[in-house]
Amino acid sequence: TDLFSCPLRHSPIVVPTRAKNPALGTNPIALAAPTDSRDPFVLDMATSAVALGKVEVSNRKGEKLPLGWSVGTDGLPTDDAKAAVESSTTGKGGLMPLGGLEENSGYKGYGLAMLVEVLGGVLGDASFGRKIRTWQSPLLSREGGANEKDDGGANLGQAFIAIDPGVFMPGFPSRMDDFIDQMHGLPSADGLPQVMVPGEPELNARKEQEREGIRLHDSLIDNLNQVSEECGIPRIRCHA
Repeated sequence: TDLFSCPLRHSPIVVPTRAKNPALGTNPIALAAPTDSRDPFVLDMATSAVALGKVEVSNRKGEKLPLGWSVGTDGLPTDDAKAAVESSTTGKGGLMPLGGLEENSGYKGYGLAMLVEVLGGVLGDASFGRKIRTWQSPLLSREGGANEKDDGGANLGQAFIAIDPGVFMPGFPSRMDDFIDQMHGLPSADGLPQVMVPGEPELNARKEQEREGIRLHDSLIDNLNQVSEECGIPRIRCHA
């Protein structure tokens, strides 16, 4: 019955507004709120323009990225998915903050990412910014990039906040139902389906996967089978 907020942190892969090197993680913000008769409200979002996983999927499929997702080593927008993925280890280029370009309010995503760093890193006595090692490599050796504790670990800090809504507002779950119903009741723009609230697309996808199974791209299956062979475990079994 509690409200639960969870700002999480990640190794540097997001390039701050006006910069060309990554200094922040995708730094997701999550909030779960109880309801009365509706599915719980669950917001889980990166403060980058896109989650790294979506870029990885595009890279495996050989697809170009929409402009506004990533910047190259020169700090300018790029559609190269491979370069965006490699930025997680090279420390050059990377994902754009939520909003993308500065003129599209990317500085707001940049600010939200810093907020997460303040709560989980600066306040949490953990590494922060470019002092966090890269995601898939040893500690950074570039200027200002070594883990401040120099202990060989990522030293990631997180922030978790639990609130009893009943202390502030008795009947909070039913009020959440009313709020969600308001969003569902909005008329859709021409040609578009019903308005949804955060968490519903993921919940619908989960229900579909429980009925029909999880669909994997051929390139991902090949990669998983390669890892299976390297680890000496059975290959993934697929069903048409």
